[in-house]
Amino acid sequence: MARSRTAVARSRTFVREPAVVLSRRPGPRTSHWVWFYGERSGLLEVIAEAARRPRKLVAGTLEPLSVGWLTYRATGDAPTHRFIGFDLTWSPYVALQAAGRPIAPTTLVFVSLVAETALALLPGHPGDAYVFQRLSEVSRLMTQAVPYRALAIGWLWTLLMRLGDLSLEGTCPACGRPVGGLETSDAVWDVEGHLWHPACGPGPNAHRWTASASLRQRLARLATSGLAAWSQHPEAARALARQRDLWEFLVRRTEFLIGRPLRSLTAAVLPSVG
Repeated sequence: MARSRTAVARSRTFVREPAVVLSRRPGPRTSHWVWFYGERSGLLEVIAEAARRPRKLVAGTLEPLSVGWLTYRATGDAPTHRFIGFDLTWSPYVALQAAGRPIAPTTLVFVSLVAETALALLPGHPGDAYVFQRLSEVSRLMTQAVPYRALAIGWLWTLLMRLGDLSLEGTCPACGRPVGGLETSDAVWDVEGHLWHPACGPGPNAHRWTASASLRQRLARLATSGLAAWSQHPEAARALARQRDLWEFLVRRTEFLIGRPLRSLTAAVLPSVG
């Protein structure tokens, strides 16, 4: 028995890496369950002991979309790890409070949307510096003059593209011709992620979204260069926020993938998210 305990103890390792808080909920007694996205480890579930005690952590530290360095103790292949510390480098809540700006209801809807989609779509995927960078950009842009619908569109588009659940080019299921890419003609997506020629298209009752070549070029740049450029070019974000058809398509595509409606939007009217 002593050997068994020693073997278990040796399997425990301390890990430190950049991470973004996704969600948290109360745990036993004074603890919290916290979900992080680690740059190297991907989705992480951590138990934070005594996290609810006053003055234990800086305000905003474990709020969703806070960014910092996470230290945790990993125990073998256990799904839950032990929280050691989180050195905060950025929190939109701290920044908003310092600027004297309230946390608006639309802010909370947006944060819930990002957390819900990450927790639903990222399990089983390894850590990805690209996804971590997009989460960090979304967090920082929350405090700038960027419409929340543009941030939501940017996040969903880049996430679905990164995971291979959307593609800018493909083969039309009806005629077999190549479609999409950055060519000059329109392209049509259905909710299952298929690309069609406009002349073919999915059935008349199917949800569809048609994108021009110019819009596809903008979305391709968004997927490769990230969202940070919006701080220098806010007009690009405002233009994207007006793409209501794109927003509705991304919501339906995401709901199709996770097999249920997005809970973060059930209590909100879609236009109010923008």
